[in-house]
Amino acid sequence: MEPLAETMADSDTIKATAMAFVGWLLHLLSYDMAAKALTLIGLALYVIYLAYSIWCKRLELRQRELTTTSPAPVVVVDDESEDPNTTSL
Repeated sequence: MEPLAETMADSDTIKATAMAFVGWLLHLLSYDMAAKALTLIGLALYVIYLAYSIWCKRLELRQRELTTTSPAPVVVVDDESEDPNTTSL
């Protein structure tokens, strides 16, 4: 993952965690509807972030796997059965 993407992902995590924390604090202050909404939004953002980070890691591993494996040697076999210069009787 690129450093910029990591920084953006970290800031998204911080934002999601802060929103969940603020929602929890509002819940303690008995602002039920706002608290539940902020908590759900924060938790949803956090779950989306986790899914995205897992997807990025899998993609990175898959790309690394593709670049590290060497291609199999190609064997060329001369097939004379379909030579256009020969005619069948």
